[in-house]
Amino acid sequence: MKKKIPLPVLLSLSFCLSACAPAASAPQSEAPARATAEAATAQATAETALVQGTLCNIEDCENTGKALYQWQVEAQADGTTLGNLVELDYATARQRRVLDTGMPSYRLGSCFARGNTIYYTTFEEDGRTLHSIDRASGTEKTMPVVDGYGVGFIDDRALYLFVQRSWGYASMQRVDLETGTAQTIPMPAQTIRVCDGAEGRFLITRLIGEVSLSSLQDEEQRAAALQTATAEYAWWDPDDGSVEPLFQEPYTGELSESGRPRERVYLGKEDGMFYFYRAERTETTQENCRVERCAPDGSGAETVLAMEDGQGLPGVLRSEGEIRWLVQGSGNGVVVYQPADGSTRHVENPSGGDTPWPLALTDDGRLLLYNFYAAHPEDSIYCLVRQEDYLASNFTGTNVAPVTKETGEV
Repeated sequence: MKKKIPLPVLLSLSFCLSACAPAASAPQSEAPARATAEAATAQATAETALVQGTLCNIEDCENTGKALYQWQVEAQADGTTLGNLVELDYATARQRRVLDTGMPSYRLGSCFARGNTIYYTTFEEDGRTLHSIDRASGTEKTMPVVDGYGVGFIDDRALYLFVQRSWGYASMQRVDLETGTAQTIPMPAQTIRVCDGAEGRFLITRLIGEVSLSSLQDEEQRAAALQTATAEYAWWDPDDGSVEPLFQEPYTGELSESGRPRERVYLGKEDGMFYFYRAERTETTQENCRVERCAPDGSGAETVLAMEDGQGLPGVLRSEGEIRWLVQGSGNGVVVYQPADGSTRHVENPSGGDTPWPLALTDDGRLLLYNFYAAHPEDSIYCLVRQEDYLASNFTGTNVAPVTKETGEV
């Protein structure tokens, strides 16, 4: 995996190399000049890099660790529903209406946050619009963004939207969040998935083969071509367009000993390891369902979470782009796997009812979950509990107060 070395490290390396080099290698007057030039080049490269800071999928940015942002709909007398942007603040355990859009809910797209800014998208007649709200000043800005994107990422400076076609992804739009300017960057040919982002690059899956899916207009032709296609996982660097291959497998999946194809779905990464949902597909269900982790080159695969036959993807709770919890239902209980320490915990409701499902992890070690024990319909449907309490099947915590006329003002 290519790593971009921070500027202070490069400066330290330049200094050490200059200090340790033999005196005869260059006149003393030239060595400091060369070190200065190298440092300037490194700084210029860092400043002009497209990606700045940690990349996160915008779906993960509904939860900031301090609050959760979501749409709540309000029914109108004529039967329509309008959307309100609501903040669930963990510190105060209160819901607060951030914005009454006045828009029908079907026109509202993603909502997410980064730093002190909240973002949301709306569907317009001529495309899609990105709205940003500065939490400190309340100022709202709008800018047009590409419509029809399938995956979006955000870093400290820009939004990265991947334009989806019927056969995959052709280009990425980078939107500068400060200026609103956008640039379109072509993607590697035959990219069919955008899985993740890290260290200035994006993890993609592309097809390796002689036939281009974009040239096949007929769905049956595409389906036939995919039967013999090879899928490759690779890191793509948008700065220079380079691609670093990781590993390959048949598009339809490797065959098991029984001759059935093995499904592979990327779940995320943690501490340099990749996590995948794996299962063997039958005509009616999936068998040998599990979560595997492996090195980025596909080696060292091991099962970390065994699942029941027929179970689909587990829930994934991430923070700063890394998996923290994998959650899977089991009967009336919940199984939680934590990659950081490799532990698996079984959580069950002591009263025999349904076990609350975890929604988000907080920065202060708590967990946001649905509260199934509200005494009245108007009571809070959310609750905050300590993570260790939840893992010990103790769901007692702090109810999150709902939006009211007193707390719902923008």
